[in-house]
Amino acid sequence: MIEGDADFKSTPKVNPGQNTEIKSEVNAENEWVSYKNKWYYAGSDGAIVTDKWESINGKDYYFNSNGDLLVNTVVDGYNVDANGVKIKTGVALATPVFVKLSC
Repeated sequence: MIEGDADFKSTPKVNPGQNTEIKSEVNAENEWVSYKNKWYYAGSDGAIVTDKWESINGKDYYFNSNGDLLVNTVVDGYNVDANGVKIKTGVALATPVFVKLSC
């Protein structure tokens, strides 16, 4: 885990529209990054995970387009707890499936 002012590479990749305060590539791989009171995750390529669910140590987390870990919210119909973990209990909102029954 990297905390505080993360040691960013000198020529980081920054995705269009991404928060420029957190660079999309850090000197970390498969590692949590704490920066300015927010949490990010650097994937296996060193890029900050953005705009998707990421499974980390058996738990699912959602990172927005800036790479911020989302907490205490609902994403894709799933509740996300205070630690950013997708709550898998209950039913996620989904498109109904209709089955024709014959009697």
